[in-house]
Order: sequence, then structure tokens, then C-alpha cells
Amino acid sequence: MRAAENNSMKRRCIFIATFVLFVLAFFPGPDPAVAIETGAVQKLEGEISPKETNLYRIPGLRRGQTLYVFMEDPDGILDPLVALLKPEVNNASVLAEYVHPLEAAIAAGGDPLLSVTEMLEKISLIWNDDYKGRYRAAFKYKITKKGDYTVLARSTFSRNTAGRFRILVGVDAPSVLKGKAKPAGRHFVRDERGDETGGKGISSTKGTISKDRDFRFHFLNGISPGETLFAYVEVTSGDLKPVMTLLDFSDKPVMTANYSGQESRAALEYTFERPGKNYYLKISGRQPDGTVSEGEYRLLVGAGAPEVKLGTGIETARHVLKEPLTVHVGVRMHQITNVDQKNENYGVVATLLMQWHDPALAFNPEVAGDRVKLYMGDDFNQTRTTEGINWPEFTISNQQGNRWVQNRIGAVSSDGSALYLERFTTTLQAPDFDFRKFPFDTQQFFISVDALFPEWYFIFEPIEGYSRAGEQLGEEEWLVTSSDTSITRAETAGRPVSRFNFRFEAKRHMEYYIFRILLPILIILLVSWVVFFLKDYGKRIDVAGGNLLLFIAFNFTISNDLPRLGYLTFMDAIMISAFVVTALVLILSVYLKRIAESGKEELAQKIDRYVVRWLYPVAYIIAVTTVTKLFG
Repeated sequence: MRAAENNSMKRRCIFIATFVLFVLAFFPGPDPAVAIETGAVQKLEGEISPKETNLYRIPGLRRGQTLYVFMEDPDGILDPLVALLKPEVNNASVLAEYVHPLEAAIAAGGDPLLSVTEMLEKISLIWNDDYKGRYRAAFKYKITKKGDYTVLARSTFSRNTAGRFRILVGVDAPSVLKGKAKPAGRHFVRDERGDETGGKGISSTKGTISKDRDFRFHFLNGISPGETLFAYVEVTSGDLKPVMTLLDFSDKPVMTANYSGQESRAALEYTFERPGKNYYLKISGRQPDGTVSEGEYRLLVGAGAPEVKLGTGIETARHVLKEPLTVHVGVRMHQITNVDQKNENYGVVATLLMQWHDPALAFNPEVAGDRVKLYMGDDFNQTRTTEGINWPEFTISNQQGNRWVQNRIGAVSSDGSALYLERFTTTLQAPDFDFRKFPFDTQQFFISVDALFPEWYFIFEPIEGYSRAGEQLGEEEWLVTSSDTSITRAETAGRPVSRFNFRFEAKRHMEYYIFRILLPILIILLVSWVVFFLKDYGKRIDVAGGNLLLFIAFNFTISNDLPRLGYLTFMDAIMISAFVVTALVLILSVYLKRIAESGKEELAQKIDRYVVRWLYPVAYIIAVTTVTKLFG
């Protein structure tokens, strides 16, 4: 009886299960996990940097639905592009296989319009970057096949713009294309980075600690309240024992790692209760006992990325570290107005050019009515201050006195590219003058441009091929032989700053010194030697005494052009040698005259014949040869 009841129960269960499967097979209902209701609208907001690409996946779109996408920058700075990728395109490889090669081809000189069109037609169903002729991007697409779809959003490939963005994504919601649709329904767009608000961020950088510079600063981009910062530093070479400190906007330490300086690595974790604006990390090699450990390190910083604390993690599109702006600097020297050797300075007329890109300077060209803002003449500083334009303030570190600016112009493009050009006249210090080989010396001249902001704000780089000396410099004594540029580090108010150096070498035109100084000295010496063939010792004494006076006059003439040096120049050595030899000849001539007057004229003639007539030129030859070898 019980067995029969069990069999009957089994048959009922099988019948019910079969009926349920039948109903599900022929009358499928919407999957609540993926179904998107009609009229659903979702808004996405954030910031995007140049060449950054965002991917948003929309799962479960059904045939017959219409997808609407609208993207804009509320400030009008970003020039956006949106595209709906073909379902067969792999999201994980779209950047490596298509986007990055396209950017490389454009950077190599390829046609951006043609290349972009070919790439987007290959990977997308529809795309747009100028909706109705404005810097917006939008499209609508009717779904023909059920499945998951991906929207690509970024700055247009033909312009490297950046800024805030607002994206509206709607299903069967035409008001999205007007940019006025309000969010409705549940969230259905998934950020491929794992979070709709931007997700975690990981950045890495490298640095060096030395005795000359025992710390480095690394500033953070804004971090939201509630986010947790993770930082990890490890030594890559040397004996560095890094001490890592997190400081707030008022330079107050809020967290320290490896304070005792015993380990070769350090890690910290800090959760922000308020916005983390202007916070920074300090990496120091100074130990508690005052000694400084030296070496190179790698710094890994993450927001919402706990793996960073273990020294792992891959860099993301979100930048946690605030990278300094690179400013390309060049100097073109037009004229040398004067070289004052005695005061060790020189006057110059030159043009300074600075170029950089700062997304914060970008503006909406549609509102401004032009793609470039110009700042001219004396109004430049006032306009720049009024509009809050942040630019790389500088000083010429070896400048003496005022810098007379003849012309200046500033230009800012709508994408944030900036240019500053200044033609100026000034007097520059030349502390590296070395006159030891004068007048056969080669001197070094510098124009050194120092940033006023620390190097974590601005870093200088030379403009390739711009800096050089002109062909007509207007300085007849000097001939420029070579020039080059370099980037070094200086210090302002205890903070390291970037320094751009334009160095040029110049040598003297030797004709002046040969024909006005050296040749007259040689003629005087030859005349003095010819006089020795006279038997009148009194005349010889008169000539030798006159030569001494001439050499003294030459010495005063030359010394007026040079500072009071603590060393002898080549010309000084030549003059001293001539002075000493001439003085010896004068003394010997007096001695010979006394011998002759004392009745030993034959002895005087013998000394005169074998000693004086040949000792004089030989002594000069030996003196000049010795001086030349000593001074190279």
C-alpha cells in the first residue's frame, strides 16, 4: 500500500516538472537580472584625461529596443567621441588591438581623420564625435539582435582634450539626445573597470634619494571622502631605508611608515574622512640619527586598491599621483651687446620660448568664439591674474639688475596647450670666466632659467632644435664656437626647482691681440737685440730702460680689461718674462759699462760677444717656451 502511494507521488512530481518546463520553453518571461525596462535612463559622470578610453557594458538588450547615448562636457572643454562596439569585439583587447595602434599611427604622422574612420567602422556599429555640429557626441541605434553591447567613450582622436563628462544612456528614451533626460529605473550600465563612479586607481613612479637631496614629494590627486589610500615604497638599488609620511594641505603629518628607518620598504593605509585635496607623500632617506641613506626606489599608490599595500597592482586609467607638468623651454640669442670682463658679466638680447599643455587651461571655443586666447604686452600679467591662469613662473638666475622686456605674448588653445614668448634685454653674470690662457682663452657663457614653483608642479625640458646663437651677434671681439642646452636642479626657498641652461662657448678674435699687442712686443724685443751690436754701452742702457717703461705701459693697458685676478694669465707670464729678461739685460749692460770704464774693455767685449748677444734671444725663447708649456 505504501509503495503504491510512493509511486503515485513520483508520477505527480514528474508531471508537474514536465508542465513547468513546457511553460518556460514556450512562454519565456523577462530575466529580472538583465531585463531593462522601457524608458530607463542612467547618468554617468566623471573626468577623463587625454587618450583615456572608457568602456561601458549594457547587458541584456532585446531586439527592437532603441539605445540612446549622449555625451558632453558641461564646461565645453572636452571634445567627446562615443561608439557602440560590435558584439563580436572583445572588450578586453579593444585597447591593445585597435585604440593604441591607432594612437601610435597618428603620432607617427598618419592621417587622423582617415585612420579613425577606418578603425571605428571596423569595430563599431555606429559612432559620433560632433553631434549637430557641436562638441558633443550622441547616437541612437535600434537593436537587431539580443545580447550585451558595449559603449566606448573618450576624447576625439584628432584632438587631445580632457575634462569632465556627463553621459546619458537610455533605452527607448528619445529625450536622451536632447541632453535633458532625467535618470529613471534601475542602474543597468556597468563600467568595465568595475565601478560606475570611476573605480579604483593605481599609479606608480620612481625616484632617487641622495645626500644632496634627502627627500622627495609626491602629490596626490583629489581623493573622495570614505576612500582608502594605500601606498607602498620599496628600494630598487642602493642602501636606502625609506621613511614614508603622508601630509595634509597644511604640511601636518597624518600617517608615517618605517619611521625608525630599519626596513628597505614601507607601506601605509589611510582612510579619508574629508576630501583629500593637496595631500602629498614625502619619501625621505634621513634616519633618526641624522645620517642619510641613499638609493633608488619605486612608489606604488592606490585608491581603493588594497593590493598596493603588498607591492602589487597594475596601473589604471585613474591617476592617483599628480604628475608634474612638462614645460618645454628654449632660448634663442640674437645679440651680445657687451662683454665686461672686468665685472665678469655680459649683455644679451634674446628670446625665451615656453610651451606646455595643462588641461586646466582648456576652454570652450564655442563660448569664447575663437580657438585661441591671446595675452599681449603689459596686459599679460593682469589678465593672467584676473583669469586665474596658472603658468610656469620663472626667473633668470644669473640676471643682474632689471630685465627689459621688449615684447611678450601668451597664447592658450582651447585644448589647454599654452605658449609664452618673451624678447628681452638684460645683463647676465658670467661667474665661470677663466682667464688663465688669456688671450687664447675660450670662455663659457650661460643663460639659466629657474622655475619658481617646485619641480613637483613643473619640470623643464629643452625644445628640440630651438635654442641657438644668432649669426650676427654684434660683438666683434668674440666668436661663438658652440652651444648646447641642459636641464639641472636648483633650489628656491628650500624646495628643488627645475633649471634650464643655455650654454655657449666663445673665443676671441686673435687679430687684435696679435697686431696690437704681441707683434709690437716682438718688434720691441728685436730692436732691443739689434742695439746690442752697438759698442756704446750707454746707448744700450738707455734702450733697455725704455723697454722697461714700454712693458710697464703694456701691462697697465692689458690689466685694465681684466679683473684683479688671484692668478697669472698667459699674457701676464709673457709680460713678466719680457720684463725680467730686459731688466737682467739692463743690469748686465751697466756691469759691462763699468768693466769697460775700469780698463777691462777686452773682457767686456768678450762677455758681450759670447754672452749678451746670444743670451738675450735664447733667454726669451726659453722663457716663452716654458710659459707656453705651463699654460697649455
